Amino acid sequence: MSKVLWKHFVYPHGNNLGEKTVHIRCISPEKIIEKVRSFSYSNKQLLGEFSQATRSCSRACCLMHFACANISAEHLKLIRDDSFRVGIYCAVENGSVDYEIVEKVLEGKREEFHQNYKRERNPKMYLKQLPNLAAAQIGISYEINGPTYVFTHPQLGAIHALEQAEFDLAQSQIDFALVICAFSDEDPLNLLKHKQLQDLPLSESAVVLLLGTGSEKSETMTSQKRDYNYGMTNQLISRFNFKEE
Repeated sequence: MSKVLWKHFVYPHGNNLGEKTVHIRCISPEKIIEKVRSFSYSNKQLLGEFSQATRSCSRACCLMHFACANISAEHLKLIRDDSFRVGIYCAVENGSVDYEIVEKVLEGKREEFHQNYKRERNPKMYLKQLPNLAAAQIGISYEINGPTYVFTHPQLGAIHALEQAEFDLAQSQIDFALVICAFSDEDPLNLLKHKQLQDLPLSESAVVLLLGTGSEKSETMTSQKRDYNYGMTNQLISRFNFKEE
């Protein structure tokens, strides 16, 4: 059982709205996904006051920080009063592979692979691929020292995160739970996967919930007509009836 203390849903609109066409060249034949709605902000802009972490943060990690940016001072105080009693429950997919670098490494002769890899590799890219690093960075940014969970299932990851948070609250393992999920346009294969799951225009998004102990059970999942496919965040959007303004 849990009580929603604060919730927030971010999506591209107004001055931060961008739209792109994604060419997926890493599979044959090449696929094209049109009208992918994205934030026009750079990763550094999305991170805001935490922009020093840009080089090691995936796009999804940056979106999670952007969603948390509006948390009130009152709720921040709740988190920081006893940071070891606050858990992070994160739903995020694996970070993107740099397919351009992969192409450069593989285009040479087989015996040149080692030299090509050494020349082209980007050590920071590896950090961006780790989903657990996104959750850890949220903990660092907001000084949360409690348990950290990461769920990566593309359809059910957000619900897995929510259910684990509610279980830990019910068992008094924590006092507060930060449930957070983001969907980015960074990895073309992830975009293709979600496009095949639900044939609507794709949109970047992030959802964050701050839960406390209480008697409110999260609402039953309801089916609602949407204009966009928000990827991993679809489940939380439906569960908590988020809507675009």
